[in-house]
Amino acid sequence: MRIKYISIPLLLFLAGCCFPGSAVTRVRVEGQFIDQQGKPLPDKNIILGFPKQYGLAGLDAIWGKPEDYGHRNQTSILTTDNNGYISTIFGPTTYSCSVCIFPPLGTLPKKPPYPAFKMRIGDGPPLEYYVITGNKNGIKAIVLSGFVKGPLDKSIDAPAEVTGELVEETFNNWVGWIIKFKLKYIDNVTK
Repeated sequence: MRIKYISIPLLLFLAGCCFPGSAVTRVRVEGQFIDQQGKPLPDKNIILGFPKQYGLAGLDAIWGKPEDYGHRNQTSILTTDNNGYISTIFGPTTYSCSVCIFPPLGTLPKKPPYPAFKMRIGDGPPLEYYVITGNKNGIKAIVLSGFVKGPLDKSIDAPAEVTGELVEETFNNWVGWIIKFKLKYIDNVTK
């Protein structure tokens, strides 16, 4: 009987004391749209969508829906300026973390998860759809549809190339991300 009482504290000591928690972050997007000659594309209508699932850990989905944690889909409707630029900041959101008291590691992870957003370009046929994700090497853009020359699960020829970077940003003692990208059309599809 005494072994049970000793083993439980020993197990807790070896496992450490970590508690679930959350931290606040935000994501900013800055982009430029240019034609194949490098000239800016003004007055392009752009819709950006930021998913409500961002920042939720695996157990969060078991314990509830994103709305239960105050998360919601966020949308920005933008028009490129005379230089082909857009800029928006998605509202603050939380991400799941663990607070480790013993060992004294603080909050883990130290940075929010890499962001991703959906982007729709245009008002009517043809429409272009992209998903842009951040990662440790910068950004990656995926064409979802529009100008598709084959099934979506096969190789897709994109009408544009997307380059950019993911930059860490600190504000109000929060850590966030800035996705900076440039979308350059490859063909004469700058409608």
